[in-house]
Amino acid sequence: MIKSVVRWLQSLFHDTPQRVSERLQETFADHLDFVTRTVYLAGATNLVTKMCYFRSLTDDKFIREQIAERLLHVQTWGELQQSLSALTIVKEVLHFADITVALKDGYLVLLAQDEQTAILVHAPRNLSRGIEEPVNEFVSRGPRDSFTEDIQVNVGLIRKRLKGVELVARQYVIGERTRTTCTLLFLQDITEQHLVQRVEDKLRNIRTDAIFDSGQLEELLVNHPLSPFDEFMNTERSDKVAAELLDGRIALLVDGSPTALIGPATFFNLLSSPDDYYQRFISATIHRFLRFGGFMLSAHLSAVYLSLVTYHAHLIPMKLVEILMSKREQVPFPPLFEILIMQIMIDLILEAILRLPTKLGQIIGVAGAIVIGQAAISANLISPGVIIVVAITTISGFAMPRLSTSYSLQVLRYANLILASLFGGYGLIVSIMFWLIQLCHLHPLGKAYLSPLSPFNLREMRDMIIRLPKQRSRN
Repeated sequence: MIKSVVRWLQSLFHDTPQRVSERLQETFADHLDFVTRTVYLAGATNLVTKMCYFRSLTDDKFIREQIAERLLHVQTWGELQQSLSALTIVKEVLHFADITVALKDGYLVLLAQDEQTAILVHAPRNLSRGIEEPVNEFVSRGPRDSFTEDIQVNVGLIRKRLKGVELVARQYVIGERTRTTCTLLFLQDITEQHLVQRVEDKLRNIRTDAIFDSGQLEELLVNHPLSPFDEFMNTERSDKVAAELLDGRIALLVDGSPTALIGPATFFNLLSSPDDYYQRFISATIHRFLRFGGFMLSAHLSAVYLSLVTYHAHLIPMKLVEILMSKREQVPFPPLFEILIMQIMIDLILEAILRLPTKLGQIIGVAGAIVIGQAAISANLISPGVIIVVAITTISGFAMPRLSTSYSLQVLRYANLILASLFGGYGLIVSIMFWLIQLCHLHPLGKAYLSPLSPFNLREMRDMIIRLPKQRSRN
């Protein structure tokens, strides 16, 4: 009697299994991959069990060989729960909304005729690829395993390197429609708690319909969305994430994305590569100086050339002026148009290479650049000096460890060109001052972007550009 009253009271607040089954069939009537099956438990013909799942999200073989087999050998609902619990993750839910969410996460839903709760059985189909080498980050020496689209695999790759209990992983669900899982990683004893609190506050306050990649999450987390400089580092390498966690930073992983976010980023972090710590310190330091020089050349060389040939020719040695002017006599365009035409053409070629298959892209890239450059010189449309300057500028930009830094340099390059064309060297100086002010103004997650240079910290400067030997470094 009491049990009947309890069930009646529960039915007032929760859907009955029969009603849930009917609502599921109505809700997913237009979904061809939604499956509903009826099974009778062994020895209890009156106990009807409904199996509901998405064929595209669950493992059919696992359901047939493991779950269905157990359904035929148990006699009660309790025995079924115990049997399935020994096999995989099993949950009990009451609400219809929880059941629909679980179905879309790859769960199998079991509904019994006389039971008030539904059983969720974790039986997802493996939709992820295997662990491969990084695609966008070349590895010359060091680990070659990269992240995949499976967030659990990605967390496992990091835990494989940081085996202590201090590694904390907190999970968040973002996106009203996609319900994307995001994981925040940090080291309890190293990472400052105010940094973790800032990130958690931002994650809780995100309101969006969909998150498919870490790039979308990054855009929602930055403090200065109009700035061309990255406030988070992105990487496909698990060893890079582990090293930055040891340095007191946080990492963010997004389910379905093979790229992790590391924050907060600083200007000098963007010029360092994981390979620096796997090479001799002398070679690593030389490479860092080359990257820093490449950054300066890519951002300013075109603007410097434009200001010199347009406004400050007296600063160029006379013999060099004669050579440059003799090559430009028959060119019909001013220097600004020459540089813009050539720079835009190279950027278009690079964009096409990214969209084409690898082998075809390499052929078109090399052939296109050579043919276009030679044809432009032969037709007296572009002077040789401009082609040399633009080529050096572009090559220097792609010497950066991360592709996103190269894209940031494009913004600086065009901005410097415009100001240099209007005001010459003075415009270039104003542009450099503006970007320096912008760098000083950036404080991603509360950390100064130019640290340890500003504010000055001598202890942290030993790993800024010069990579000291391992015996003298902090780690």
